[in-house]
Amino acid sequence: GSVSLYRRHTFAEGASVSQTANEKNLLSLDVSMRHIYDAAVRALQTAGREDEDYLQEILYKHLHILASQFYRELWNMSDAALALCAKQTNDVLTKLDDAHTMAICKAHPDLNMTGPYATKTEAAAHPALSVVVTRRCTAQAAKALFAQSSPLFELLLTPKAAEALPQEILSSPNVHVCDRPAPNASNVLKLRTLPAPENGTLQLLLCKALPLSGLTVRLVSLLLKRRHNR
Repeated sequence: GSVSLYRRHTFAEGASVSQTANEKNLLSLDVSMRHIYDAAVRALQTAGREDEDYLQEILYKHLHILASQFYRELWNMSDAALALCAKQTNDVLTKLDDAHTMAICKAHPDLNMTGPYATKTEAAAHPALSVVVTRRCTAQAAKALFAQSSPLFELLLTPKAAEALPQEILSSPNVHVCDRPAPNASNVLKLRTLPAPENGTLQLLLCKALPLSGLTVRLVSLLLKRRHNR
C-alpha cells in the first residue's frame, strides 16, 4: 500500500490564500451572499411563497462565515479589513430577527457578535480572557497565542516574562507589561510559563466552559504545563 503525508500549516506559520482574512475576500463574500439572498427572494416570489425563515437562514449563514473565517482572525487582519468586517457584520445584523440573532451569539459566545469591534484597540479594551504570564514567554508562544481563533484576549506579562518578546508583540494594544498584572477579564488563565497553544485552544476553552471556574482554569493550566513539561 501507499502512504500519504498531509501537512497543514498553522496560522502561526502563515496563512494560505484560502485562509487569508483580507478586504478582497470580504468583498467577494459579500457579493456572493447578496446574489444568493436575492436569488432566493426571486425564487420565492416566482413560486408565490413567503418563507422569511429561509431568508433568515441565509443571513445567519453569512454572519457565521464572517465570524468563523474573518472576525476570528482579528489580529491577523489589517485595520481596513477589520473595519470592513465589522461594517458587513452590522449590516447583516440589522436584517436578522431576534431568534437568529440569539442563535449566532450562542454559536460564538467568545465573540462580541451584536456589536463587533472595528479596531484592535476596541477589541483589546474588552477581553473575554486574561492570560497572565509571570516568568517566561517566548516569541513563538506569543505568536501562537495571537494565531488563536478566539481573539478577544489580553496578554499580561511581568517584566521578566516579557524579556524575550519582540517589539511588534509588545506594542500590540492587548499586551501589557507591569510588575503586578491586573486582569481586566472575568476569565483568567495564570501561568508561570506560556506554552505554545494549539489552534483553537482558547476558543474551545471559552466556548465550552464559559464562565470559567477556578477549577477549570487550574485544570487547563496543569494540562498545558504537563504537555510542555513545564
